[in-house]
Amino acid sequence: MKRITAIFCVLALMLVLFTACGKAPAAEKPAEQPAAESGEANLPNPVKETDAEGIMQTLGVEFGIPEGAEDLRYSTINDELAEMRFSLDGTEFVARIKPSAEFEDISGMYYDWTAKLDDCKVGYCDAQSMSYISETEDDVMAVLWFDAAPGLMYSLSAVGADLNGLDPLAVAEQIFVPMQGDAG
Repeated sequence: MKRITAIFCVLALMLVLFTACGKAPAAEKPAEQPAAESGEANLPNPVKETDAEGIMQTLGVEFGIPEGAEDLRYSTINDELAEMRFSLDGTEFVARIKPSAEFEDISGMYYDWTAKLDDCKVGYCDAQSMSYISETEDDVMAVLWFDAAPGLMYSLSAVGADLNGLDPLAVAEQIFVPMQGDAG
């Protein structure tokens, strides 16, 4: 008798649990609350779309536009870095400028670079040209240079299926706008 009662209690408990699991229809869920009230973090997007004039007003910098560049798109990141995206001869490029006190990598590219060329120039600025050539993925190239006169860090990067014939220094020369005349 005790065994039958125990089995009955277990079955009754299982029945209660199964019915409770199925009784939470979507209509009974609390209405969505704004992030501030629900305790969730509502992080602002650091990227703001703008135009060339907006970048000049926000950061006081400008990009040179390469001859033949198409589909230009401008943005700022955290109001401290200017970005220009464009395509040139079928290759997508990203150029960036950031007021800075020192040389730093602002490209946003984090690769184990297969080739680095430190002894190059963009305008009168010392530059680094780096590439990552892959047999299975897109190729990646980046050029970094620092204009010490106004304290501006530049980067230019490109990603594409075959960048072997691309001269990123030639494109970087067209992006570079000496901010305070010829400091060299």
